[in-house]
Amino acid sequence: MTFTTVSGLYWCVLGTWKEEWGVIKNNIQIHQTISLIVLVVSICFAIGGWLLENSRKRAAVGTEELLGEFVTMTGQVVRTKFKKLRAKALLLKPGSPDKLSQIAQPRDQIQIIYENASNFMRAAFSLADDEYDFTIIERAPGGTWSFGPCLKEWNHGDPNQLFADNSKSAARLVRKSGDGMLLPSKKKAEMEGRYTLSERDKEKGGDGSIFTSFFAVDTTEGRYEFVFSVVTYGKRLCDPWNKDAMKVTEQFCREISKRLEMEFCLDVIIKL
Repeated sequence: MTFTTVSGLYWCVLGTWKEEWGVIKNNIQIHQTISLIVLVVSICFAIGGWLLENSRKRAAVGTEELLGEFVTMTGQVVRTKFKKLRAKALLLKPGSPDKLSQIAQPRDQIQIIYENASNFMRAAFSLADDEYDFTIIERAPGGTWSFGPCLKEWNHGDPNQLFADNSKSAARLVRKSGDGMLLPSKKKAEMEGRYTLSERDKEKGGDGSIFTSFFAVDTTEGRYEFVFSVVTYGKRLCDPWNKDAMKVTEQFCREISKRLEMEFCLDVIIKL
């Protein structure tokens, strides 16, 4: 039974039997005070309900806008790649050796993906330049972990610490699961044992979001491993309670991850 129902029944009883029931008739002042409290609380509930509904409507509009911008961003990446491929086709001569390395150039394409995704991040999530980053951690067969192409030229620390047995890093978790995951709130994820706040996180207030994914390329030389992350500092990509926004945000991050996976796969093939 809701508060609105209870308050309605109370006023109904008060209005109908106030002259007949002694418990009401003999305590009019007390019931006047109770009525005033019930009225104030009812107004607060009504205002709260309106604010919540309005917030949900704004979130739905924001999600639709996000989807539109996301489609624009992915389309731009594809168009840029087609443009580069057509330009290369005009330069290739019949029988040219090593055509794959001439047309693919995955490291250049990675920067194009980063650039378009970065533009999307700033527009869709209203992020400042120092509030987000894209990182790649990579490892060749038999080697140690190192940072590959990252969006920002920050000091990212030693990536090998992220994969230590006692580490609670998102990178270690996705490598173990083999899948990607979105943590909309770093603070919440740390409390759940799925993330460890970095110094940069603490400098920015200790919250933000992180999407992390793992992919690998198996070759005759062994396995090349990669961990990709979209990280924000001090500002979330979405809230844990907003399932629609979480779904769109994760879809956006997974699309970037898929495109990077293709480019790193090409990069490995060219190196072999």
